Amino acid sequence: MGISATRLGEKYGLTGQEMNVALKMLGYLDGAPGEYFPTEKGMLFMTEEYHHRGPGGYARYNANWETRTIDPAIRKELKITPELKETVRAEVKAARAAKAAAQKAAQAEADAAFRAKIVAEQQAKKAAAVAAEKAAKNAAKLRKAGKIGLIIICVAGVAYGLYKLTPIVKRKIKERKKKKAAKNLE
Repeated sequence: MGISATRLGEKYGLTGQEMNVALKMLGYLDGAPGEYFPTEKGMLFMTEEYHHRGPGGYARYNANWETRTIDPAIRKELKITPELKETVRAEVKAARAAKAAAQKAAQAEADAAFRAKIVAEQQAKKAAAVAAEKAAKNAAKLRKAGKIGLIIICVAGVAYGLYKLTPIVKRKIKERKKKKAAKNLE
């Protein structure tokens, strides 16, 4: 039965990640972290098994993965020296630092994009508030102009009415005076 890279690495004081890097340096693996595959030399000691979980339906329920087991007999072939261990640890440390720097840069970029979005939203709200205030002022001016116009129309209507009624009223007054004078004469 085979063992994992983590279990193999424990024999040498290495983590599973460090053991994979060591196996790559020694020519047993090729690829990148998370995507290693055995070389021809590694195929002599490694077996890969494909796993599938799930009957169907949603993709998240259908996990697929591969496991790689290593024959413990590989220990006879491996030449894990203290210098190799230091080189492997330095490479893993550098890879982790690069990954952390990339994550930090991505986080900074995401933060900057978020801040820019917030600023844009605030500016849009501010512009909308200014536009609403301007519209309210214009509406108030229009209401005031409408009231003034209404007053002017009413005054003009009353003046026109008086203009038209005055001759009628004068004629009625004259007719009354004539009737009174006629009554007084009788």
